[in-house]
Parts: sequence; structure tokens; C-alpha cells
Amino acid sequence: MQKKRVFAVLLAAGILLGLAGCGNRKASAPEKKMGKEDQTTAVEVTETLETESETTGVTTAQAAETEPEITSGTLTDASGDFTYTGELKWVGDEDHGYLQVPADYTIFHDVDDQIGLVQYCKGPYNVVTLHRFTGAPVEEATQNFYASMEAEDNCDKLEVAKVQVGGYDANQIYAYYSDTAQYLVVWLIADPEDDQACYYLAMEFTQDNADLVGCSASFTPHRD
Repeated sequence: MQKKRVFAVLLAAGILLGLAGCGNRKASAPEKKMGKEDQTTAVEVTETLETESETTGVTTAQAAETEPEITSGTLTDASGDFTYTGELKWVGDEDHGYLQVPADYTIFHDVDDQIGLVQYCKGPYNVVTLHRFTGAPVEEATQNFYASMEAEDNCDKLEVAKVQVGGYDANQIYAYYSDTAQYLVVWLIADPEDDQACYYLAMEFTQDNADLVGCSASFTPHRD
């Protein structure tokens, strides 16, 4: 099973940035017709998630105990192109920011994660990641993330744009990877309380899960 795409990007960008982790499109949001379906079997998914759970020491029972309340709703991204309707739950914390994700996404722990990412997934190719970086302003962080993604061999399309995420100004980087038929959208949002920090929201997904982008509308650094 391949390493999650977003973690590889974070690792590369982290080296470029030297960052310490702490806790309207319009031209660059992914198009609605996007690539082939995920062909990974249920057995592969189950085996991978079980292995990751054993490595991190998180059991299914422990994950269930921490699951948040589930509600139903509709979320549409700032471009108006992507809408998710269904059951949702809040994930994240005060160190990483918060986001509503589909209720069937489960906790994911990359075995190589050394910076404490908040990650949820549905299968091996649909992953949501939250983090907060310190040590560089949002524009510098954007430039370095873009450079790391541009250097990847299988990145077939790469675009950047100024957008809105949850009412906050953000830099969006959009990429498509033909080797896994995955889309990766990264949003870098300036921390309103620290001009040398930014929030990182990333979604990697296949064509059939593009409505996940609608959930970006719920991002917030803090919850009351």
C-alpha cells in the first residue's frame, strides 16, 4: 500500500520550509469530472488500517470512544461548485483548527507521522488532514509547498489561487496525480493571531468523493 500522498507532500515541504509543527476557485478548484474510480479492494484497505492501528496503538474501541456527535447537513465550498450533503462530524482541536467531515471518515494515523497531524480517511485514497505550522508567513509557506509539489514526478496538473475557506482568505494549491487518479487540494490560511504561522488543510480524494471539497466551508481555527 502506498504512503498517503499528503504526508509525502508535508514531509517534502517541511524540509524546504524548516517549519516546526505545533499542534472561489474559480480557476483552481478541481473539476467535477475527475479521473477513474478507486480500484483498491476492501481487503487491502482493511489490512492497511489494521496495521496502522497496531503501529500507533489505537484500537477500534478507543477510536469509537472518542467519536464526536454526528449531525446531518449541507456544506458548499466558496466557489459554489462542490456540495456535500449527509451526516457530518466535527474533527480537530485548538492546536490544529477544526473541520466538519463526512461521518463515515475514520481516524487515520500515518506510521511515519512525527509532527502530530489530525487525519481522517475513507479507504486509502480519500484523506483529510489538519495541521498548524509556525515559523513562516502564509505566502512563504505557499511558495514552498508549491515548489515541493511541482517537483513530484507524477503531478500532472498544478494550480494556485486566492480563495475563501470558512470565511478566511486562503491560498489554494490544486494538483492531480495520474498514478493514483487522485486529486489533492491544499489550503494555507494565515493564523489571524500570529503572522508567522498558518493553518494547513488538505484533502486528497478520487473522482467519486469530490463532494468532500464542500466540507472546506466549515473550517474554523477555534470553536466556541
